[in-house]
Amino acid sequence: MLDTGIQWRASDGEAVEIRSEGAVLAGRLFRPKGEARAALVVHGATGAPAGFYRAFAQWAAAERDLVVLTYDYRDFAASARGPARGSKATLADWGRFDQSAALTALVRMMPTLPVWVLGHSVGGLWLGWHEAMPRVERAITIGAGLTHVSDHPRHYRWKARLFWSAPVRLAARTAGYLPGRLVGLAQDLPRGVYEDWRRWCLTPGWHLSDVG
Repeated sequence: MLDTGIQWRASDGEAVEIRSEGAVLAGRLFRPKGEARAALVVHGATGAPAGFYRAFAQWAAAERDLVVLTYDYRDFAASARGPARGSKATLADWGRFDQSAALTALVRMMPTLPVWVLGHSVGGLWLGWHEAMPRVERAITIGAGLTHVSDHPRHYRWKARLFWSAPVRLAARTAGYLPGRLVGLAQDLPRGVYEDWRRWCLTPGWHLSDVG
């Protein structure tokens, strides 16, 4: 279970707004005390709010002299602008538009610094679709890959299949969103995000049909 009780403090970086395609994202910019050697954007995993990366961002700024940008995807966590039930967001929107917008925003804010990217899970899947990637000098991914449900270790596979099961999908359809607490996530997910996530994990080669 991810931390759901994080409250941002004044010392937790600077609040910034990121303009994405049809959305405004809530971000946090962490700065080192001295001269920065690079700027890093953190593309989070599905279901992981920006606050989940707070301690890492603080450490990277204080101990590694990095400017760090964290943010929440559209209609999720601090970027939610209304009830999850009415959201039209998809996981493809998060990857193609929001991640690209966050990277572009960091490049604009830090035009003279080397730019790095850290992608966690889905945060590392979409790098090839981001317009500002030519400015990136270093990209690090964690747990990112085109994973089919059958690729999981046997002892975990039943949990994954349960997450994608018909009752969970019915709950998302009935509520109009996926209730996070029902499945052990920190935040509610827009239904379109869950549907994309489910289809991708149950369909080999999903990227060929979804994005060409």
